[in-house]
Amino acid sequence: MSDYWLGIAGLVVVGVVIRLVLIRHYPGTPFDVDSSLYSVAQFNAHHFHAYQYLSIGGRWPYPPIWLPVMSASNHTGHALGISQGVSLRIPLVICDAALAVVAAKVAEWVVGSRRAGIGAAALVALGPPFIAETVLQSQLDDVAMLTVLVAIACWLRAPAQWRWLLAGLALGVGAGIKTVPVLGL
Repeated sequence: MSDYWLGIAGLVVVGVVIRLVLIRHYPGTPFDVDSSLYSVAQFNAHHFHAYQYLSIGGRWPYPPIWLPVMSASNHTGHALGISQGVSLRIPLVICDAALAVVAAKVAEWVVGSRRAGIGAAALVALGPPFIAETVLQSQLDDVAMLTVLVAIACWLRAPAQWRWLLAGLALGVGAGIKTVPVLGL
């Protein structure tokens, strides 16, 4: 493994550790965490019919691709003895780590410099806005931006006959998680 990738990996590991420590000690924004828990409960009870129940109670329903992820995370956390407030944010931490890696590679390709890649990874892994989105607010914005960056990566590096399809699929997955990636069109 090159020094470049060791540097990226080090930044990602530090970012993940910071997020996990903060998640363990900060319960998150009550409305957002409660909305997550309510959505998971409705999904577990009604599966994809949960949307008819999610509008009750003034809670914003989570998009269809993210509900099974939250449910699986909740079940895994329960099996491991991890609190729901923590287990529901672990997929967000994983997505932040992936976002840092993809941001590094896209920055390297676009700017033509590994230094830009290290800078992009550092901004995502250690940047307060990214940490706050995951830890404090439990928002899906970072997950949605991951799909946008994957779409950009597909557009930049996929074979010409496949790039539109792969980029479109990435944006479609992003729209199924949060509607923001559709703005990438």
